[in-house]
Amino acid sequence: GISNSTPDMAMNTNLLILLHGTGDTHRPYDRLAQTMALPQTATLAIQATSQTSFGVSLPFGLGSSWFHEMDYSSGLPLGLHHSTRVQSLNVAIDKLSHLLQLLA
Repeated sequence: GISNSTPDMAMNTNLLILLHGTGDTHRPYDRLAQTMALPQTATLAIQATSQTSFGVSLPFGLGSSWFHEMDYSSGLPLGLHHSTRVQSLNVAIDKLSHLLQLLA
């Protein structure tokens, strides 16, 4: 979700980007940004979800994550250097980097 803390978008000279944690959504961070109402600041709370090819949807409707941090069939955490974890983290980094380039 995107929220704008000032009525005139041209007044915004700052951008605050918020990323949620594993199992969460962008909604509470969007509300936080609106509550903060930072002057001259637009906010962007981003949802990690496989539907937008930005992240991973967790099983059983448990939300989403920016990358695979566990084996969802066994529930065991993946090691720091596990290939699935590293590959999915690299994909997330690439997509977020691309977003930042588009916003620059």
